[in-house]
Amino acid sequence: MDYDFLIQPDELTLRYRTPRASRRLSFANAGLAWADWRPRAKAKLAELLGVDKGVGPGEVTEVRRISHGDVDVVTVVMRVSDELSVPAYLLLPATATESVVVALHGHGQVDECLAIDGVREDYHHNFALVLAQAGHAVLLPELRGFGALSDLAGQRQGESLEYWCWGRHMAYTLLTDGFQNGRTLLGDTIEDLLRGSTGLRALTTYGGWTLPGSRGVGISPVLIRCSVSGSNPFSPAGRWDR
Repeated sequence: MDYDFLIQPDELTLRYRTPRASRRLSFANAGLAWADWRPRAKAKLAELLGVDKGVGPGEVTEVRRISHGDVDVVTVVMRVSDELSVPAYLLLPATATESVVVALHGHGQVDECLAIDGVREDYHHNFALVLAQAGHAVLLPELRGFGALSDLAGQRQGESLEYWCWGRHMAYTLLTDGFQNGRTLLGDTIEDLLRGSTGLRALTTYGGWTLPGSRGVGISPVLIRCSVSGSNPFSPAGRWDR
């Protein structure tokens, strides 16, 4: 018996398309008024993503800070549980502002967003730093599965919960583990963002949302949740599109 004995692709029918779901809860099909549809759709999305109800604030601790020109870059660590903490970077412009942006990196690491010496420029275009230089306060969280969080079980001997790390074999065990335990990477990341947005309020001083040493930058919880930038806020010409 040789290899030609095996069934070949040209002997099969290979025109498969995944059957479309009925999308009963889409706004067009649900037959509900906006005020009734929105909470139902929100609850269903949270259920599918595995986002827990009532996510509380995380304990946020400042680690160190440095000045990059007219921008202060503050490193913070948020405690998620006894088994996990996650990092983020708060970029504070020299001039006080009420504009706050949550900057989410793409398939890469935060170093590609901060103009770190020696890091190759790519599609991120150091956009977190550029936003801060333009006068916005910026919260840049490191997302699960990337950078310092590329292996969430890295301190457990013989275990690995990896997602993305150049130069290493990537088995994406973080995704498999979540799937087997009814969790999603996107849902857990959303929970981290919710914990962080409320956890930063624990660092507030008098008068609302002013962070210690933040040059008077005000952080509104509404802005933190709604003013979200993608990983490439640049026009095709390479200029940041305001």
